[in-house]
Parts: sequence; C-alpha cells; structure tokens
Amino acid sequence: MDKVVIISSNRPTNYIHRIFNSIGEDIKIHLFIGSENSDYVDKYISWPNVSMTKVVCESSDVLLNQFLNYQNALTNGYVENDEGILIFEDDIKFAKGWLARFHQSVSNLKSQCSNNFALTLFTSTTVCKNSEMPANHYTLFPDLNAFWGTQGMYYPNSVREKILKYFSTVSHSNIINYDILVRQALIKENIPLYVCIPCLIDHVGFNSTWSNNQFTMTATIFHPTL
Repeated sequence: MDKVVIISSNRPTNYIHRIFNSIGEDIKIHLFIGSENSDYVDKYISWPNVSMTKVVCESSDVLLNQFLNYQNALTNGYVENDEGILIFEDDIKFAKGWLARFHQSVSNLKSQCSNNFALTLFTSTTVCKNSEMPANHYTLFPDLNAFWGTQGMYYPNSVREKILKYFSTVSHSNIINYDILVRQALIKENIPLYVCIPCLIDHVGFNSTWSNNQFTMTATIFHPTL
C-alpha cells in the first residue's frame, strides 16, 4: 500500500506541509479537507500524486465537522479491492523508513490475526521501555479503554466497515471526539489494537482543531530514522 488518506482542516498554524516534507516520494495522497477555507493546500492541487475531496461542513459544531470528515474519509478514501486503509491526521511527521516498517508490521499482523486487528502508528502512552522494545516492532496496546489519539491508523477493510457501521449509530446531537468513537467501535467489535514501537510518526501539532487549547503531545518512543 503506497497510498494514504490524510484528513485536514484549516487552523491558525497549518502543519500539513511537514507531511509533504517527510512522507517520502511516490506515495499517492488523498486529502480530505474539512474546512471551508482550503487555500492553505492549493499549492498541492497540481501535484500528480495528490487528489483532494472537500467535505462540506454545514454545522457550527467543530467536533461534529471533524467526525464527519473522518467518516467521509473512511468511506470514500478507500480504494476498491485494497486490503485496507491507512489514514492520517495532518499534524504529524514521518520517520525516515516508515513505509517499509509499516508493510512489514502489517504483513506479520495478517499472519498473526488474519484481518481482525487495527494498527496505530503513534501513541503518547507508555507501552514499553526503550530497553524492552519488541523485536517485531509492534505490540498489543495494553488497555484499549485508555486509547486515544488517531494520528495515524491502519484498518483492514473488514475493520473499516465495522467502524463505519458503528459510526452510523452515533447521535450527531451529542457528539464526542472521533478518536474515542473509534475506541468504542474497536471495543464493541472485539478488535485488538496494536501499536508500532518505535512509532512511525510523531505528533507536531500545537493548535487543536477542536478547541482553543494549545498543547503538545509527542510519541513516547520515536526515532527520526528507523
């Protein structure tokens, strides 16, 4: 899989340019823009490996708009006959060599779990010590009830469909962060979550898309070069 989906929206500080600087060449990118203003990505329109979809957000509820953008990306970012979908948020950077490590991990997980798993490429949760990193470069997320942060996720197609089915039951009148809804879906469907160690991406965002808060959240273990 050398194509990815990226969800994005305009914010006071746009980080998406760091993605294009670190993701690597020859990777097809499908951008889903969840804000009215998309000027900040106009320069990528002419790039041959980039396609864009603008998600019309009619609500003033930021959390709802973010949820609808993620739901739309899961639905329409999937390419028919692909085995799964790799979806990123727009405030990340990639480790050099991330793609080969990702393919290796997914191949091993398919042998281990068939297609009943999800894989996160990032975590700010301590899942192991530097001295105890798994030889296969991933491990089971220790407590799914504590999972949050969907900066980079891989879903096999069957898992993608189950998450979308769960999303279809969510009330828009009392929406919560979509990463928590992903967690709820994985728990409901009894889908184990694995995490790449070291993380294949790091979070660089400081300005949140869903609140006025500013904060930093970085990977617990991240090596710029793998």
